[in-house]
Amino acid sequence: MYKLIDCGTYLWFVKKSNKYFHCVYSVDGEHKKLPIKNNYVKNLNDKTKYGNLKCFLSYEGFEKQPCIINNKTHKFYNKIWKRLNKTILMKEVLKQIKEQV
Repeated sequence: MYKLIDCGTYLWFVKKSNKYFHCVYSVDGEHKKLPIKNNYVKNLNDKTKYGNLKCFLSYEGFEKQPCIINNKTHKFYNKIWKRLNKTILMKEVLKQIKEQV
């Protein structure tokens, strides 16, 4: 089940499996698969959108992050992703958001 978490400047939909965090970027639906580690350290030279995500995805950090999905977010992401070609993961996220609200 995906959680919408705020990782500083970017919002990510994150789902935890046995070995990986499956991360879907909220703006364009880009997918990133990161291995589960407890020792992600913030690199100040990492200026990409993944820099803060890695820090927030330490094992304890992911569990503590609140999920911020509500009816307003469903309408917002439906509107943003309407113009994009949806991937299977984007469709799965939208379906889950619709069921939660």
